[in-house]
Amino acid sequence: MPRARRPKPPFALACEAALAAAAFFAPLALGSAPQWTLWPLAALSSLALAFALLSARSEGRPFHLPLLALVPLLAATVCALQLLPLPSAVAKLFSPEAAELREFALAPLGLDGARPVSLEPAATWRELSKHLCYAALLASAAYLCRSRMARRRIASTLALSGLAVALIGFGHELFGASKLFGFHAFQAQPPFLSTFGNPNHLAGFLTLTATLSLGLAIRAEQRPRSFSFGGVFLLSGAAVLLSLSRGGIAFFVAAQLALAAVLLWGRLARQAAERAMEWEGAPPAARKAPGWIRLGLAPLLALWAVLATGGYIAYDKIAAELATADSMEELKGSKVDLWPMMARGAAAYSRMGMGRGAFELGFTRHQDKTPESSFTHAENLVLQLWSELGLPALIGLIALAAFAAFKTARRREWTPVDFAAAVGVSALLLHDLFDFSLELPATASAACLALGLLCREEGGSPVGLPLPPRASVPAAFLAALAMLGPLWLGRHSYLDAERRLALFYQSASSPSEVRRAALPLIDRHPADWVLYGILGAAHAFKEPADPREALAFANRTLFLRPLDAQSHRTAARSLLILGGRSQALLEYRLAYQASAPLRDSLLGESASVAKGLSELRSLVPEEPAALVHLSGLLRSQGRREEDGALLQWAVGELFSHPDADALWLELATFRLEGKEPELSLAALGKVRRDSPRHFRAALLRAQVLAAAGRRAEAVSSLEEEARVSPGKAEVWLALAAHQLAAGQPRRARETLERASPFVTSSWQRADLFTLEAQAFQAEGLPMKAVQSYQSAARLRPESPHLHYAAARLFEQMSKPTEAIREVREGERLEGKPGSQSEWVARLESTLRALELRRLEQDAARAEPAPE
Repeated sequence: MPRARRPKPPFALACEAALAAAAFFAPLALGSAPQWTLWPLAALSSLALAFALLSARSEGRPFHLPLLALVPLLAATVCALQLLPLPSAVAKLFSPEAAELREFALAPLGLDGARPVSLEPAATWRELSKHLCYAALLASAAYLCRSRMARRRIASTLALSGLAVALIGFGHELFGASKLFGFHAFQAQPPFLSTFGNPNHLAGFLTLTATLSLGLAIRAEQRPRSFSFGGVFLLSGAAVLLSLSRGGIAFFVAAQLALAAVLLWGRLARQAAERAMEWEGAPPAARKAPGWIRLGLAPLLALWAVLATGGYIAYDKIAAELATADSMEELKGSKVDLWPMMARGAAAYSRMGMGRGAFELGFTRHQDKTPESSFTHAENLVLQLWSELGLPALIGLIALAAFAAFKTARRREWTPVDFAAAVGVSALLLHDLFDFSLELPATASAACLALGLLCREEGGSPVGLPLPPRASVPAAFLAALAMLGPLWLGRHSYLDAERRLALFYQSASSPSEVRRAALPLIDRHPADWVLYGILGAAHAFKEPADPREALAFANRTLFLRPLDAQSHRTAARSLLILGGRSQALLEYRLAYQASAPLRDSLLGESASVAKGLSELRSLVPEEPAALVHLSGLLRSQGRREEDGALLQWAVGELFSHPDADALWLELATFRLEGKEPELSLAALGKVRRDSPRHFRAALLRAQVLAAAGRRAEAVSSLEEEARVSPGKAEVWLALAAHQLAAGQPRRARETLERASPFVTSSWQRADLFTLEAQAFQAEGLPMKAVQSYQSAARLRPESPHLHYAAARLFEQMSKPTEAIREVREGERLEGKPGSQSEWVARLESTLRALELRRLEQDAARAEPAPE
């Protein structure tokens, strides 16, 4: 087969340099996650494509666009269509959701002009540029890879970019660093600190580069080169394991097994061996196919080496992480369980999508789970493209990708590096069924360069769309404009808009000022519910307040994010002012259900408004946990009568509920606080009949018996419960406390010794030390008691009373210096310096008296004895 001509310098070399710069820049610049990194990436991609086009023009031959490059170009085309301004009637045909947003939220604000389908046009502009960059990188790499040496250098560049990321991670691990290069802190600390903040993205990127490294090691004929790339594979693979990404580790292992399988396939293995020798330029006589062990077993041996190295370095961490996914039920509850919700959201945008890059803002309208979280991505490649581009575009992309892959695969022979590139990209695609690594430019760019190795022109029969040489210069200029122009149009970020409006809200004096600042931002980011929420808060809390406008903007926010607790709260407050009391209480209930972190404050606010049992019942769902929460709040407000009525209704209404025991326990607590021990024991009897092994009921029963003056019976009941449930540290600690109250400190210490092996948390350990200190104190061992109090204080550094207890013991032992130190520490923890000034003055007086006595004793000893 005739060998394709090598691209000629200087344009080809400049193109290769631009690709190498992009290959290293994208992963090292924080994985290209920050928005600013798109500018250098677009510049390098446009330069690479321009030099490739000029190189082809200098050779007088057409530049062929590979078929696989049409996939990102099709995605870019859909992005461009999503950005076309459409009148309302046309928008209803292509995107009913976008048209509904325009009519409900924007038109009443005067923003009723023609609008694009995309719910976040700025993000879609950026995605348009990114997809064009990916196509440029793929096409440029495919052009250069006609040269054997260029193929080797591009594959080596990808492998070494992965090595650079891995070495950065190992360096930070070696020095125990918590910030990248000592100054950049990720929002969540990754297990393996590198330039990727997300361990799944790190694992996906390194899976591709490590697999390419292994292909280069197998292909190389010279032993030093083979060992060098084998070392690169070893380090990159070890970094995958240290990332602790369960999916990343699984697909990394699967990629190496798949590579071994395809190389062991007889005919393909022999062809790959012959082609590998041809790459090295060996004479035909020397082209003896490498043995089965080298081609087939090398991936298995390399995989074993990686697993052994990673296990040696961090076996405990890896085993602990993998143990969290040891059942299908746990896996289902992590990401797969969210797929139906994601699919419902995607189906709503099936016609033309919500706009590429608009998932975080567009999906919230259909989010009905985990209200505290915002989903930036679907974490499934198919659902991501379906929701953002629409179903027709998704089908077109899959069909085009399958056709291009088939045409590319069947027209050429395969080398080990080709197999490695195909397997690495396939593993990355499969991994993205559970993640979104390809949404990151670093990973997507590496995948496009790897695909360029597979799409190279060879044999004089290029597959792709030809571009005449005379069109090279205009094409290069238009491509650069198409890649860089959208970045300027998409330079605005909705996060920046939120920050700007939030800062302006703090300084603004009236709602009208906030409105003037907010409307241009809403026009630019029409689906950003935060902007509507800030404007609604301005109408609710700034003078002159307008509850109708506040309610209108709260409704707009809830239209876009139905589970937003703050907007439900704003709506409730506005409805109360407008006289819609029952609807306001319902909004408070919806807010309570939408946000677990805000439930205490929300319930406190709503309960202060509600009057009577019927209104109190409407504040929370009819579930035992929520009713228990409300009951505790009513008692803290001193509303015992209403609390009792609520609990009586709840135990009668939810008598057969699976979690009704919680209500009976709350009723028993209510009776105990009301000094009605017999009624409390009756409520506990219901729990003991339904759940004989309910240890919390046993703990509460002991408290009730003790309150009734039956301390011995309380102790014996807890001793029986400890025999039945020996692993419950709470039972042992409660037993020790009751034994102390019964005047049995020695037995209490013996109980605490038996409890020690079952203590699993720091607060339990602190309680143990506190009880131990009380036991020592009761036995007349103050020094040991002090030591136990100090141990408890180290475990609970926020508890000043432990320091005060130690100070009292030091005072009893006539050690005022130590007592003063403990009192000062207690004051510091309370945040009230000088609050114990009288105590400190007394201790200082004692200290002066002791010092004076010591001086007198020293003087007496110094006087000479009389003769």
